[in-house]
Amino acid sequence: MSSLDEYKIRAKEQMKRGDYGGAIRSITEAIESDRQNVTLYLTRGLAYYMRRDYDLAIEDLTAALFLEPQNLDALVARGNAFLQNGKVDDAMRDYDEFINIAPNDPEAPYARRAAAHASKGEMQAAINDYGRALEKTTDDKGKMYFSRATLRYNIADYQGAIKDCTAALDNNYRAPEVYSARGSAYVQLGLPDEALHDYSSAIELDLRDVMAFYNRGAVYYQQGNLDNAIRDFSRAVSLQPDSASAYYARAIAYADQQQWAKSRRDLTQVLKLQPNNAAAYHKRGTAYHQRGKVDKALADFLKAIDITPRSPAYYASLGELHIDMNQLEDAIAHLKRAVLMQDDAAAILSTRILAALAVAYYQDGDSESSRRYWNMVAERDMRYAEIDVLREKFGWTESLVSQAATMIATIEAED
Repeated sequence: MSSLDEYKIRAKEQMKRGDYGGAIRSITEAIESDRQNVTLYLTRGLAYYMRRDYDLAIEDLTAALFLEPQNLDALVARGNAFLQNGKVDDAMRDYDEFINIAPNDPEAPYARRAAAHASKGEMQAAINDYGRALEKTTDDKGKMYFSRATLRYNIADYQGAIKDCTAALDNNYRAPEVYSARGSAYVQLGLPDEALHDYSSAIELDLRDVMAFYNRGAVYYQQGNLDNAIRDFSRAVSLQPDSASAYYARAIAYADQQQWAKSRRDLTQVLKLQPNNAAAYHKRGTAYHQRGKVDKALADFLKAIDITPRSPAYYASLGELHIDMNQLEDAIAHLKRAVLMQDDAAAILSTRILAALAVAYYQDGDSESSRRYWNMVAERDMRYAEIDVLREKFGWTESLVSQAATMIATIEAED
């Protein structure tokens, strides 16, 4: 046996063991004996690739292609190295060349070219290539179906995403992310029960799947099942203590249960993680307002407005706080500013602002303006005259609700 053959055998064994550095040294010695050997450059290029030395891998694979321009293994390997190096167009050229030479080869890199298309935002081209890959190969079909499912989800083809996730599962790719992806597609189609089933399946496969717990909690929240939502958000928090989203979601669920102290604590944690989260300041301000801590509420509302100055909801909350503080001129000014910012006149926020203005004017002794604004509210829905509806829809403090009840009783007595 020649020394060159010995180098090749040793390098092959080293590659099998994952000793890529050793393989590179062995092949380098072999190349000294045979600089025209395509296989040696190809093998060393693959070893460099496995070590993530993509520039050196490209150099060796280019050398292999110089010696044998239509070497399919070198083309696909160099394309992969280019893709890992962020040189997507170069990768596409190598994949295209392979496919032009051997379009029906079972190893034709349609799936790799699909990944390259996806990285460029060319979703439909990527989907088409995954389709070709699925026609050509029997290997890893489950993963390919899942990859195509994620692309279909991204272009809002939720039915297609569900179909491909189901195909992935049918082809034995039973990974938590497949169930979660299908669950998210069901959510988009308004099918919460199916989504809950899939998120639960993901959790059964991985009890540490933070996003599955979070997403299942979100579905429970949308269904009004606050206890289950809080339980899942709590699990997400315990698994990922730096998840601002999980803390925020749990804070909102606590607020809906009027557990204001717990809501405030979670929002404080959100702000430790995200100091410029205007929504968290606003919600924490609401929690302080509900607990009668008006100074802290005022500071949080002003901070939220400082971060996001064009939010009608933030000015509405500030105006309502000023009503409870009996600073009626400020209340009216902030509420009118909220009116000017609110684009959707049919939104419940718009109605809430008008109702707050009616209360502010009533407390300020301007019965004419109070009646005018309240009539706008009543024209939208007479049920707002029912105190329980008012409390539920607007989320007001008991003080504001009480003031509104007095105003409504006065207006109805005059009618």
